Amino acid sequence: MANISELSFSSHAVQRALDMALDADELRLTLTRPEHVRPSPMTRPEYAGQKIHIRGRVAAAVNPTTKTVITVMWYEQFKSGDTRRRIDVLEDEEFFRDN
Repeated sequence: MANISELSFSSHAVQRALDMALDADELRLTLTRPEHVRPSPMTRPEYAGQKIHIRGRVAAAVNPTTKTVITVMWYEQFKSGDTRRRIDVLEDEEFFRDN
């Protein structure tokens, strides 16, 4: 995704970014120039097709169909599965192999 203006943000994503005191440029780069884009490890049908944009210490879940940022978290929090909501992490360790 090359242009931040194409995206909308859920109220949850906005609140998470504010709670994290995330720098706007860091979030913009995570979304527009991610180092990695992975399929979401969440297995529930409503998460089908979501992509996780990862850059440095930040991970953001994006619905590419609606171009909506769903949530934002620290990459280490995402990687460990230590989130405020329970997520079903992929059983395949390959998901985190490069990181």
